[in-house]
Amino acid sequence: MNNAGTFWYHPHGENKTDMQVSKGIAGMIIIRDEVEAALELPRTYGIDDFPIIVQTKSFDILYQIQIATHADTLLMVNGTVNAFLDAPAQVVRLRMLNGSSERTFLFGFSNDMNFSQIATDGGLKETPYQTNRLMLAPGERNEWLVDLSSFQDQTIYLMNYDSDLPNGTMRAENVGTMATLEGYDDNPLNGADFQVLQINVVAPTANAITTIPSVLTTITPINISEVDQSRTMTMSAMEMGPMNMVEGPFGINNVQFDMDVINEIVQLGDVEAWTITNQTQVAHPFHIHDVEFQILDVNGSSPAAYQQGWKDVVLVMPQQSVTFITRFEDFADPVTPYMYHCHLLHHEDEGMMGSFLVVDPNSVDDSNMLTGIAYPNPARSKVSLSLSKRFDKSTQTVRVFDMMGNLIPLQMDVADNRLSIDVASLSSGMYTISIDGLNAIHFIKE
Repeated sequence: MNNAGTFWYHPHGENKTDMQVSKGIAGMIIIRDEVEAALELPRTYGIDDFPIIVQTKSFDILYQIQIATHADTLLMVNGTVNAFLDAPAQVVRLRMLNGSSERTFLFGFSNDMNFSQIATDGGLKETPYQTNRLMLAPGERNEWLVDLSSFQDQTIYLMNYDSDLPNGTMRAENVGTMATLEGYDDNPLNGADFQVLQINVVAPTANAITTIPSVLTTITPINISEVDQSRTMTMSAMEMGPMNMVEGPFGINNVQFDMDVINEIVQLGDVEAWTITNQTQVAHPFHIHDVEFQILDVNGSSPAAYQQGWKDVVLVMPQQSVTFITRFEDFADPVTPYMYHCHLLHHEDEGMMGSFLVVDPNSVDDSNMLTGIAYPNPARSKVSLSLSKRFDKSTQTVRVFDMMGNLIPLQMDVADNRLSIDVASLSSGMYTISIDGLNAIHFIKE
């Protein structure tokens, strides 16, 4: 289950995520728990605990929001242009969310003061990390403690220092070595430093928080020796060529998202290590649903201090790799999948995404009855079966019948306890799948 932390929500419609998020269908979720409550932290919403949702947007000549463009020249904080915040002269908490479609930020303050990162995507860090710069990719969240005690009656600015972003990161000065993105160089914000939020420091509140805890929580590392399954996710262009390496379309493991395909099946309770490899010239923030993970290494080295803790988004730089470890321990559903994808929303909408099921191997009773569930149902091009036991094609036969009882010859692919049937050629209607030792399963062809 989720720890106390800063999370967010947005729709995930196929090919529509960028447009809907850009038009404002997104928001922050704050989760609290007993561990966080025991700490002396700012937590009065809007008084000393502030949501900071940063987005950049692009508009066409009719002043309508446009997507799949690199002309994101309008900056908004919490949906506000030219945003400002009156913050008390004490320790305040900033809950940072990069809700942008593509832009990565390198945050800091105009007076170059230090601040303390106390949480990552999935909740509290073990100890605060003090810094004066922190990079935040699309979809990532951080929580900061900022000590404003010495700045009463002054104005400081939350800044973006994109001039220091590493090349290859979206909105750095340069993306790509052999080609560049169309219109990218025309955006004056790319590779530039600019103000994000004006902070007017006002009088402190009663019972102000004035100190920063030295210890926050205990995070038990998941040991690599516990791994039940390792997977590799390779991010690459679907076609060769210099422009494709920066513009895409991109895929994961040489495939693009298909609503009718389950790409991976995970066993409930398993510990898995995923290695995400980036073979493109663009940095991709890799995001996984359902779980939080711990980063084991970044291109063979230990993760930076700001990356340590529970995460669900990690920025993978061009021609580099990241390995993380996680435990799938809370939720299982043999029908409804979870997603993993690039959190550059245009890439996601173009198909840089996959799906996985988490199945409970102990959900079937002790009998030898074979059980299975069809998904998706209704289906368009493929229907898959998640089976309770390994399918033995040498002794078991699969048959598909229409409503009149006619046997329909179809192409089938078998892998362990998953069976995939190509139904693209079928007419719309209801069909029955029959497998030796299995009760009949019905599905609808759209």
